[in-house]
Amino acid sequence: GVGKAKKLSEQKRSSNITAATVIYAAAIQKGRAFNYIDSLMREDDPIIKNACADALAEIADKSVIPRLAVLFNDKSSSVRGSAFSHLTTLDSNNAAFYIDQALNDPDYIPVILAIDLISEKKLSNYLPTLNTIMSRGYKIESDIRRSIVSAAGTFIDESETDQVIMDILKLGINDPGYTVRKETDHIQASLPESQQQPVSLIAETKFTERQIKTALRKYIRNPYAKVITSKGEFEMELYFDTAPLTVMNFIHLSDMGFYNNLLFHRVIPDFVAQGGDPRGDGWGGPGYSIRCEYSNEQYKRGTVGIATSGKDTGGSQFFVTLSPQPHLENRYTVFGQVIYGMDIVDKLVVGDIVEKIEIQEGSE
Repeated sequence: GVGKAKKLSEQKRSSNITAATVIYAAAIQKGRAFNYIDSLMREDDPIIKNACADALAEIADKSVIPRLAVLFNDKSSSVRGSAFSHLTTLDSNNAAFYIDQALNDPDYIPVILAIDLISEKKLSNYLPTLNTIMSRGYKIESDIRRSIVSAAGTFIDESETDQVIMDILKLGINDPGYTVRKETDHIQASLPESQQQPVSLIAETKFTERQIKTALRKYIRNPYAKVITSKGEFEMELYFDTAPLTVMNFIHLSDMGFYNNLLFHRVIPDFVAQGGDPRGDGWGGPGYSIRCEYSNEQYKRGTVGIATSGKDTGGSQFFVTLSPQPHLENRYTVFGQVIYGMDIVDKLVVGDIVEKIEIQEGSE
């Protein structure tokens, strides 16, 4: 309920302060901060534990490795991911052990981080393992499959391409996910033409032709969304006339209560306030991707956009710009503008709650 959401919001604000404090303490006091870090590592809060991992990385001597190893086995996947990134840097001699463990993680965050490291370090001995993971198809998260295809591309040698790489790309060509096929098509561009294969880049929309026609009749005027947060309310116009499929998706998720009690998981002063992630760590979404709908709309103060991890990978995460951000234009879909309550948006911090989003139809 609302009371529980507000209590969680207050707890998260406190977590943010504690997180900043422990990182600062480690940077200034180094090893003298161990007692403080050890006490916080017993907390049941991913924000604080992630900060502990970053604090240990600030100290950066061999004594932090056992503590990071504890965090690498934490129940939170984001904490495991943070610990993995630091361990593979600070204990690089044992990187293979950490990579193997991360690749078998039940959550996709550590898996993708391991794949990214394999790609970055050009660890070609892992290609058969990546091929095996890729061969599991739809049973594996599409983000993992897309990362594997991307990683395979970094191993392509124009003079001779490894058969395992070609096997991975063949799986990518026939992948059920549009974003995976699209990444495969991009990677294929670096192959000789004789080795390239046609890829279907047709992406089905989430909505039927009938639903789209109904929306076109219904939203002669742009609809509005009232976002009720733990800090107050703000209202935004939804640009159906500019990004119709994105707006339809946002309305669909709002009407089904998807956004209820989700956190603003990313707030950067003078940049953006971002929410809409059911995981609360920036890695989550509705379980599908939507196409980008670029336009000439500018990112002014209060403009609402869709967060992505690459073209056509949006879903439920949205952000509000806290100041003009022209560098985001034509890179992230603009689908709305805050028209009331920008003072509320300015007050948001990480951990504040979206209690509910109410859609209001535009008047004709």
